[in-house]
Amino acid sequence: MPQFLQSVTAPAWSALISTGALIATITFFVFAWRRDHFSRGIDAIRWMDARFQSPEFRELRQRAASHLIEKPEMDSPGREALYEVLNFFETLAFLCTKDVTEAYSVWHFFGSWLMPYYSASKDIIVLRRKDCPSLWSDMEGLYKAVCEIETGHHPSKDTHHVISETAINEFLKRETVLPTMPRPSTAPLYVVEPPCVMSWQKGGLTRAPTRTQKQTHCAWCFCAGYSHFVTPIRL
Repeated sequence: MPQFLQSVTAPAWSALISTGALIATITFFVFAWRRDHFSRGIDAIRWMDARFQSPEFRELRQRAASHLIEKPEMDSPGREALYEVLNFFETLAFLCTKDVTEAYSVWHFFGSWLMPYYSASKDIIVLRRKDCPSLWSDMEGLYKAVCEIETGHHPSKDTHHVISETAINEFLKRETVLPTMPRPSTAPLYVVEPPCVMSWQKGGLTRAPTRTQKQTHCAWCFCAGYSHFVTPIRL
């Protein structure tokens, strides 16, 4: 045994072991918190994605895109539909601001819609914010963050392919003929219920779900050591 270890007293050994155990415990809880935070953020994004692709919201997107193309003065339903779409992206921005999720996740799931919708609506946003400066106040920051991520990932190293006038017009035309029901996929998309009806399981501890749900594994949380109740729907 090395000389310096022989000189260590029993109380010193006890303190050293206690310190090591404390560091290990803190490290474990920090890792578990980060893992849980990521899982919950993905749950929130997937839940928002299910809403964005729902038949009702697809109809709103159709009307909003038509309104942006034609810009009629008396199109109140189209204008309200556009506001609903912008409110959706503002909610995503709020979730990022509150650190529920992150801009990268928003870019991954919604970037192809957020960038052209925001760019096409800039004049309307500026006009509305003259009367209400707090309206859609978080969305601009999220838009810039998503554009920065897109610039870093796209070979062109810019966002011209998404927010140029030609790209926006083509995008809006596609939105106007959007099928009300999404095309079926070959695999089910597991949409996680909101936290109020979610049953988390960890270490054998389970809270009963508030309504009957099928228990299965979510790919997002299973890899993080979690299993929870989700509702499988096929899109």
